[in-house]
Amino acid sequence: MTNMVEVYRSGVNTWDCDEMGHMNVRFYVARSVDGLFGLAQLVGFGPRYMRERKRTLVVRDQHIRFHREMRPGTPYFINAGIIEADESCIKVYEEMVNAMTGLVSATFVADVQLTSTDTRERIPYSAGMINRLQTYFVELPDYASPRGTSRDDPRTPPTLQEAENLGLIPIYRGVVLSADADEQGFMQVYSYMGRISDGITHFFMAIRDEDGPRDKGTGGAALEYRFVYHQTPQVGDILVIRSGLKGIIGKASNFCHWMFSAETGECVATTEAVAISFDLTTRKAIELSPPAREKMMAKAVPSLSV
Repeated sequence: MTNMVEVYRSGVNTWDCDEMGHMNVRFYVARSVDGLFGLAQLVGFGPRYMRERKRTLVVRDQHIRFHREMRPGTPYFINAGIIEADESCIKVYEEMVNAMTGLVSATFVADVQLTSTDTRERIPYSAGMINRLQTYFVELPDYASPRGTSRDDPRTPPTLQEAENLGLIPIYRGVVLSADADEQGFMQVYSYMGRISDGITHFFMAIRDEDGPRDKGTGGAALEYRFVYHQTPQVGDILVIRSGLKGIIGKASNFCHWMFSAETGECVATTEAVAISFDLTTRKAIELSPPAREKMMAKAVPSLSV
């Protein structure tokens, strides 16, 4: 894809990684958003331009595939292109590439809107802005397409009461801190993923009826995520997450997370994910035993969606 352009270049820090020994999912998202602003600067909508007009970019729908692990010390870069664009939304494609191997480690597809920094109300892209993007138009490669997550339009946002009625598992409750937010006090995109990552152990303990997160010598890894961002919480807001298993696909589990405002019960974000358990030594996926599969499926809610 010759129209792709480099928008970010860095390396994996030790503090970007989790107990699995690889870069935590929140930092994949954080760097992909850095890449979005890098692309904006290259096409003439840099930080000064945005600040003067009190505008920013906001991700509304995002699909992520994790193709390969990123271990501490790995140098990488992100290339980006535009899949489609109109006045309401720009669909951006990004690839995170391991600079040592040249292999794609993650892919991102994001619906990005231009908004007011103060209110987060959508501002239409101008014809001139869209014309500047023509040089960067690309086609989405097959390896970046959804495999285990839904391609359907988002459902009507659920409520916290609906989640409670379905018996979804409480995995997180906490406050939006200033460290999670931008200069205007709105929660940043990577913090949504960070909240799920912080609570995911509660989900697997509950779905497997276990006292610990996993067997010794095993870990977990996400393969795919889709996020639909319904609201942008602010500093001081209290968030809760309710999660449920949709089903099992081969060696992978398919599940949904619904994030809500604890104060209003309104939906903040809906997420669908596919993840595996893997051997921490061989780094290979582990298949669930028949008893474990049966126990988990007894708690499944197949109707869950984003």
